[in-house]
Amino acid sequence: MAKYREDIWKGKFLTNNFSFVEMFLVHLRLNDKVMTLLTAPSKYQDARYLVMDLPENELLNVVRSMSREELIAWLCWNDRNGVYRDEDSLAEFGNMMTKAEGEEIMFRQIMSERDDWDGKMDGRQIY
Repeated sequence: MAKYREDIWKGKFLTNNFSFVEMFLVHLRLNDKVMTLLTAPSKYQDARYLVMDLPENELLNVVRSMSREELIAWLCWNDRNGVYRDEDSLAEFGNMMTKAEGEEIMFRQIMSERDDWDGKMDGRQIY
């Protein structure tokens, strides 16, 4: 099951595999009424959401398996006001986020929404 969930995170959606170009709104005009259909994957198919529902140990494995670039992409998607991209981070803080820092931030952002989380990542207090 964990491998299946990792495949989902890597972009292999449950029922459809949409490219970013295909994620657009289609407008249909029927009897002078406009209906808008969203062709993007639903929340239950999008890997960015699915990773949030993983059990703690599986989440940790997926986060650790992600590249630094994938971590930055997820963090930017999840927190639009955050400073994660290299150019933004250099301008704001004078340094770039490391992969380990990205792992910790992503894990903390997801786990802090859970009532039963003890604030630890791999036995180390991070929150």
